[in-house]
Amino acid sequence: MTDSSRPVEPLYCPSQGQECLAQQELTALREQVASLAEQAHTDALTGVYNYRHFRQALSDEIERVQRTGQPLALVLADVDHFKAFNDTYGHEQGNRLLKALAEQLSCQLRRLDVLCRFGGEEFAIILPGTALNLAQTVAERIRAHIARQKLLDDCDAQVSMSFGVASFKPENLGGVTELTELADKQLYRAKEQGRNRVCVAEDGLHKAESVTHEEKAVLFAMLRDDDQDEHQE
Repeated sequence: MTDSSRPVEPLYCPSQGQECLAQQELTALREQVASLAEQAHTDALTGVYNYRHFRQALSDEIERVQRTGQPLALVLADVDHFKAFNDTYGHEQGNRLLKALAEQLSCQLRRLDVLCRFGGEEFAIILPGTALNLAQTVAERIRAHIARQKLLDDCDAQVSMSFGVASFKPENLGGVTELTELADKQLYRAKEQGRNRVCVAEDGLHKAESVTHEEKAVLFAMLRDDDQDEHQE
């Protein structure tokens, strides 16, 4: 997460009450830097966080899980038949639809949840401190909410979204890429099964192996010896 949302503190000027141009210029410069930092992490179209921020925020949350043992869930959501919507109503309406969806998604989340535009018509939702079953409930509630909304005043098209849900626990292997791929597989499954639904990765990421590297080496050596014996016979 960035600190760009913090207010810019005024700089002290020794002129005490007199106009201080240096102070004004430095304050303006700090405000510009803060604004640029915010823009670097914000999607220009929807106003939610962008993919760059998603990667950093998810990495931070995974690190927090490994320190505290608290659960973490990731939801990937994709607009159903978005290409057909664009072909029918035009790209400008498509952009308006994405803005409206970002607003609706934001309204359904807690302040500590992180909503990002993952790319194109796809959004990512990071749910800190959220177990898999609760994340599934949240995704299902959002799915039902979106499906019954009239998102654009001048368009009667019914819009739905598909959702893939995955979780991360302290004992899991992998990181940002693995968790994202796991949620993405569930999103793809939701699309295959007819869209406008939530699919969940029940098993999570692979847990750490209890077999040591030395034990694996011995096992593989035994297997190779067995193969050689079979060939000789």
